[in-house]
Formats: sequence, C-alpha cells, structure tokens
Amino acid sequence: MLNDLLSSYGIEPRKLHLRKGGFNRNFIVETSLGVFFVKERKGNNASNRSSTDAEISDFLHQRIGTASPIRNKDGQFVTNQEGSSYTVFEFLDGDDYKEEDFLEFADVLRRFHLEMRVYNGALFDGNDALNQSYEMI
Repeated sequence: MLNDLLSSYGIEPRKLHLRKGGFNRNFIVETSLGVFFVKERKGNNASNRSSTDAEISDFLHQRIGTASPIRNKDGQFVTNQEGSSYTVFEFLDGDDYKEEDFLEFADVLRRFHLEMRVYNGALFDGNDALNQSYEMI
C-alpha cells in the first residue's frame, strides 16, 4: 500500500519507520532521494483536514522556511487511498539539539504566529462573523 502511495510522488522507499500519533499514523521514509515524512489521516473529513494542513504548511514554507509538503505526480499535496489521506513532507531531522537551537526555535515560533495572522486575515477577509472580537464575561 505505501509503495503505491509513494510511487505517486516518484519516491521509492528503502526503509520505513512507523511513528504512531493519536489518531494518525506517521512514517519516516528513507529513499535514494533523501528522507521524507508521511502523515496518514483517517476518519471523517480526513481529506479536507489534510488539504488544509498542507495548504498552511506550504504557506509557512514560503514565508518562514518550515518543512514543505511535496506535490504528487498529479500536482496535489494530498493523496487519498483506501479510506485514508496522505501528505508527504520533506523530513527535517530534529534529534540533536544545541542551546542556540532554542533561540532559533523561539524566533521561528514568533514568525509562525505573525504569519498565521496574515494567513488568517486572508482566509477571513470579507467574513464579518469571523473577524469580530468578543468580550469575555
């Protein structure tokens, strides 16, 4: 199954590592082209959630250099197969941390929040119900 999925991205796996998530399964895939991260989603609206995640990830990749989703041979970020939705990302290794990495992480997190304001502003433009502020009682 994963071989067919990965071939739709032009990727031939050499080794797969399963990383279980809460409701999803994630794989780290070693290939001759490098290492990739595959996210599998199941359940209601899995395709819509995967598409939204990939769209936001691509936006953030262009703005601040986060991991980029990979397009399949059909030019799509998400591949639906056997009741699951899959998104493939370039893999960014994060096992070895140094003290200076935490400062860089804090800066990336700050930029992430700033860019999500831009993204959300574009997403919510023209929808007054979503742009309203509410006073908490």
